[in-house]
Amino acid sequence: MATGADDPGSGTTEKSAGGGPSGSAADGSSGEMLRSGGIVSFMTLLSRILGLFRDRLFAQIFGAGMAADAWNLAFTIPNLTRRLFGEGAMTSAFVPVFVERLRSGERNGAVRTASALIGRVTLYLSAGTAAAIILCILLRLSLPALGPAIGMGEAMMRKTEMTCRHAELMMPYVVLINFAAIVGAMLNSVGHFSAPSLSPVLLNISLIAAMYLAPVLIGGGIERQIFAQSYAVLIGGVLQILVQLPWAFRKRILARPSLDKGDPGYVEIMRNFGPVVFGLTVFQANVLINQLMAWAFVPGHGAVTVLALGNRLVQLPWALFPLALATAALPRLSRLRADGDGGGFARAMADVTRHTLYLSVPSAVGLCICSESLSRLIYGTGEFLANDGEYVRRCGRVVFWYGAGLVFMSLNSILARAHYAAKDTRTPARIAVGSLIVNVSLSAALLAFTNMGESALALAGTASGAYQTFELARTLFVRIGVPDTRRLIRFAAAAAASFSVSCVLAAFAYSRLEGSPAYQGFWSLLAAGAAFFVPLFAIMGPVIRSLGADSESPPPDAALYMAIYKIVKVSILMGAGVWAVQSSLPPEGPAFVHVLQRGLCPVIAGVLLYWGLSSLFEVREYAEMKRALLGRRKAAGEAADGKPTGG
Repeated sequence: MATGADDPGSGTTEKSAGGGPSGSAADGSSGEMLRSGGIVSFMTLLSRILGLFRDRLFAQIFGAGMAADAWNLAFTIPNLTRRLFGEGAMTSAFVPVFVERLRSGERNGAVRTASALIGRVTLYLSAGTAAAIILCILLRLSLPALGPAIGMGEAMMRKTEMTCRHAELMMPYVVLINFAAIVGAMLNSVGHFSAPSLSPVLLNISLIAAMYLAPVLIGGGIERQIFAQSYAVLIGGVLQILVQLPWAFRKRILARPSLDKGDPGYVEIMRNFGPVVFGLTVFQANVLINQLMAWAFVPGHGAVTVLALGNRLVQLPWALFPLALATAALPRLSRLRADGDGGGFARAMADVTRHTLYLSVPSAVGLCICSESLSRLIYGTGEFLANDGEYVRRCGRVVFWYGAGLVFMSLNSILARAHYAAKDTRTPARIAVGSLIVNVSLSAALLAFTNMGESALALAGTASGAYQTFELARTLFVRIGVPDTRRLIRFAAAAAASFSVSCVLAAFAYSRLEGSPAYQGFWSLLAAGAAFFVPLFAIMGPVIRSLGADSESPPPDAALYMAIYKIVKVSILMGAGVWAVQSSLPPEGPAFVHVLQRGLCPVIAGVLLYWGLSSLFEVREYAEMKRALLGRRKAAGEAADGKPTGG
């Protein structure tokens, strides 16, 4: 945890907040945003490593049976309210107002606004939590009469009762985590990212400790021991508040909570909050509906758990990279909008989009190729290997379809925050409704007409994410005045034509050579790869150069097109290498060393290939991130030597 001068951005941000909109040079730079994103990524990496260990331990002890399904479904509800109110709607509506008041020198006013928000949100959520607990108790008590009346079997009634009991215990977590999320948003707004990013680590530690201590403190079987997880959630919520309070007091941004609903900042937040909460409620409803559909319409047990564990595995690269960049970008975008710098806002969006794609595209490719191997490595132990590894295979299919949508999930994090930074809360809400309709309709159709099981829900989620990305980008382009329509049409037409020709030629070359005994295997694959890349380079290369992306000061959209071209090119080459490494490994054996080999070797090879190819093809994002990760000193040294710093 950083202290004093080691606290990134603490000096520049607070000075600019108190001294007007000018700020420091670093305040709005892409490098500053990348360094802040790096802090969030590092802390998130620590949290996610513990989270993967937690999930593996959970799978080993509880498997994917009735008890695991009941706990995962119950935990979905308080966890969604955290994303909805704490990390989602509330902070998205709060941060632009809080930052704007800081930038205009109204520090005391900003603190009063935060105090009013914390006080009233805590009051409302406490009342809602009490009502939800009462509702769960009433549902549980009425099950003996209600269950048979609506056709519920004995197993479903028991699962419902267990879900209600867990929900009753975990509901107070809603109040705790939302308080912690608002304090974390305040710290991010003044340039402190380490403590808010570290707080989820404490929840994972609490859950892991509970799994080890449950046999001693509670005893009994799986269905009894899993209740220790519900108590651990509450303890983790308390710890997440405690770790941030010292920093909030040190930054002088936290005062006694109040119920002053007349504060101007609070009034503005509530005015923006309605559309935001509606939009994010619809978005989070996708997650809850998928869980409920898995619980009710996928035969047997395990669908809820497999869907949850597969989703969490995909969220690892999402939280490490795109979400970290989005977290760091929101205060910067809000400052640019508060300063009225439309050109800077457009450039910042182009920067963060390029870097998001640079990290999310290869992650998506790797997840799809290694989906089952990673599921076996992370979760393949103990009870999760029951039924000859059925749960592992099902989880691998979920990871594949969710992984295919990682790019859309990543871009949505950025695009939605760009709208919120511009105080446009209605557009994302409207788009979220369309996304929900796509998700529910496609989920129902796939469950009804295919035997994909819970994988159908993951595929539907990816499709709805693609729709949301398209709509968010289209409406944002209208707002910020880019891209140039002619450049966009030329780029889109060239990309569609080159990709179509590449796929047709690759399929033709592979089918012709694979049928010949002399060219089967390596040579047919090599020819297919060459047939794919030659038209891609031949068509896209000249088009990209004609867009002006190679000039010294390219327009933001032209630079973005160049980035997409190079990132996709390098990611496909990386994917071919990962596939080759995975195919060369011996079949998975019973020993853990074989599982580790098939799970990690392709991933390590992919990371090395991607970074090496990025350097070879002079990918701009590679150079920018390398400078940002090496720190200010190296960047300053390059500038002094007269080297370009823009990539």
